[in-house]
Amino acid sequence: MDRYVLQILTAVLLGISGMCLAKDITVYSGQPGETLNIICPYQKQTDRWKKKVWCKEDDVGFCQLLVSVHPYWSNFKRTNMSIDISDNYHKGILTINITNLQKSDAGVYQCRTVKFGDVNTLQRIRVQILEDQMNVNISELDNAQHIISGSQTEKEIPLMLVVIGCSLISFKLLLLGSIVIWWKRNESFYWTSTDHEPFSMPLSAGHSDAEYSLPNDREENNDYPQYINYLYIGHQNQAH
Repeated sequence: MDRYVLQILTAVLLGISGMCLAKDITVYSGQPGETLNIICPYQKQTDRWKKKVWCKEDDVGFCQLLVSVHPYWSNFKRTNMSIDISDNYHKGILTINITNLQKSDAGVYQCRTVKFGDVNTLQRIRVQILEDQMNVNISELDNAQHIISGSQTEKEIPLMLVVIGCSLISFKLLLLGSIVIWWKRNESFYWTSTDHEPFSMPLSAGHSDAEYSLPNDREENNDYPQYINYLYIGHQNQAH
């Protein structure tokens, strides 16, 4: 029972320590081909004469040694491939330079001090490799142009609807105005023709057109003397 409790406490402590390590990690980033300068400070009084180690964590969590330096060595700088490490024990600063960065250099590293098997982690560092800045700028520019063109297309749709609506309204107004003008013209012509139309009386029963045309004939023949008709009528009566 006590053993089981001890295992649980150990697992909890490991989890807490892992969370603390993950929280205290420092991030460095660079582009391919660049040189990354990493600084790990340490306590001069306690860690000054200790061996300094730069290692990289694997998937399991084991830190594989890459390069190390010792203050007792005549040269306080060591190089391994594209990585070099230098120890300035006067200031208590450990410096790591990674030249010609590659994508394979990305990962989590540790600065450590080692003395007689006693290992102390100074700092955990995450190295991130960024994409080429030119490609990033081009892709960002393309995305920006795409967004702008999309917004312009979205704005053009309501604008087209407004233009079409205004055109329809204008056409309707012009058509209505043309109808009103045509009606006004026809109305004035109708009243003008009606005012000048000659007056005609309807014919009554028992009367002929000759009776109603007589006054007109008389008016037309006003120049002739009317008593001739009376003389002619009197002459006919005497004959009978």
